[in-house]
Amino acid sequence: MLLEDDHLPFEIDEVYHGLAKAKGILRYSDDTLVFEFQVSDNLLEVFKSKVKTIRVPMTEIKDIVFKKSWFRARLIFHSLHLGVFEKVPGHETTQLSLKIHRRERAVAEAFYRELRKALEDVRLRKLAGEM
Repeated sequence: MLLEDDHLPFEIDEVYHGLAKAKGILRYSDDTLVFEFQVSDNLLEVFKSKVKTIRVPMTEIKDIVFKKSWFRARLIFHSLHLGVFEKVPGHETTQLSLKIHRRERAVAEAFYRELRKALEDVRLRKLAGEM
């Protein structure tokens, strides 16, 4: 079960056509994904944006996929509608891909499993008319 203070560090590369990247944390709270991130330049990381917080209700999520390779992993969110991730840099129409460093892989896998459970729970409650 995900707790309020559980979070997963992530990066989004290829922001502004590769000139910047975003670093942040993902949390899950009250049937909502909470993305907190800061965008910085790719060279010296001198120019940084203010920390931004974007909330995405789980009712807007179609699927969550966890892909891992030798050096890193990716947590990929697919939304039901266009515009769900529009305020998150590096999104592609209905998809958002978060890069997870290797040292965070075990945490990411556990986080992913809990998010999948939460997504199924939200879907069941929606079908039962509770949402």
